[in-house]
Amino acid sequence: MNPGALEVWLVSQSYLPYYGGITEHVWHLAERLAARGHRVRLWTGQPLRDGHGSRDPDPPGVDVLRLGHTLRLPSNGARACVTFGWGWRQRVAALGLRPPDIVHIQSPLEPFLPLWALRQLPGVKIGTFHTGGTHRHWGYRHCARWLAGPMSRLRVRLAVSPEAARYVAAHFPGDYRVMPNGVDLTRFRPRRAGARGAPCGELRVLFVGRCDPRKGLATLLEALALTRRRRTGAPHPHLSLVVVGDGPERPMLERRARALGVPTEFAGGVPRAQLPRRYGDAEIFVAPSTDGESFGVSLLEAMACGLPIVASRIPGYRETLRDSGAALLFDPGSARALAAALVTLAGDAVRRERMGEMGARFARRFDWELVAGQVEEVYRGVLGATRRGRAAAPTALSLVG
Repeated sequence: MNPGALEVWLVSQSYLPYYGGITEHVWHLAERLAARGHRVRLWTGQPLRDGHGSRDPDPPGVDVLRLGHTLRLPSNGARACVTFGWGWRQRVAALGLRPPDIVHIQSPLEPFLPLWALRQLPGVKIGTFHTGGTHRHWGYRHCARWLAGPMSRLRVRLAVSPEAARYVAAHFPGDYRVMPNGVDLTRFRPRRAGARGAPCGELRVLFVGRCDPRKGLATLLEALALTRRRRTGAPHPHLSLVVVGDGPERPMLERRARALGVPTEFAGGVPRAQLPRRYGDAEIFVAPSTDGESFGVSLLEAMACGLPIVASRIPGYRETLRDSGAALLFDPGSARALAAALVTLAGDAVRRERMGEMGARFARRFDWELVAGQVEEVYRGVLGATRRGRAAAPTALSLVG
């Protein structure tokens, strides 16, 4: 280990074998920090039931340590990972580990593992907030007074987007620094010219995410049905759908797709190594979420792969895509508006190609190597301030990249 290496403990309830934006965030952050020579330990839970999710490998060079058991429970229109258990302090002490310099907690005010780490683990505490949406967080709303004490233990508050910062600041005012999600540009790259092999006269539309209510898949199916029933303007290719992801609504959505006559492949949760190929086989990426999204990691992956995007006009998506030129936005929940955007792209190959090129350039701003370097700067800055015996410098709301 190099002389300037830090002992970094990452804490996250969301982790493999469960897929999701936070899982991707913590996996890549851990991998990049370890590659930079830091000693990285990732604390998470053990799945309560076998057979859930993937068996993808842990980040190279990272010690993954599991405390308690993790379940997915309904939260904010989706499913959230919650880790519960007891005796954690004694188990950690028994390992005889070197105390951490930094404890970086994902969703630090969530029960149970993040709050426990915030209260019990040694080291300088940093928290990253991931949640957004128009509905106020029920836990923040009812427990704000009780959570104020744990929140005060955070030396730096990070948020993955301005939307995520606004969402938590509505209950806990203070300084938040925007540190976005990243994308692995070595995995997600534009396809070779002519590499997409859609059947003649058909374009593949790709959705990546869980089959949860807020993800808007029902609206997407209705929109695709509209594109097949009503041809407005110039003819366009038929559109088929590929759904990558699983969740409680999948059986209902499969029945609905059959009833509407929309050709749909429900691929389930694919291994991480296979995900780039799914992007490479598609012509259009759709993110139809109705609410509750603070960023949209899949938007970065789609842009990095050179895919044009149709996304709902919710704050988290709008801010992520901002001036990329890679997306058409539609009013959330409107099947007609979504259908119109799909028809526009389906009938204009030149526009699809141009949007894909613009998105690929835009995605370079979010290379995980760049994002991890800026997180490392935050670590060193707060440690330097701590060692000098004064509070860390204010972390004003700012965009990275």
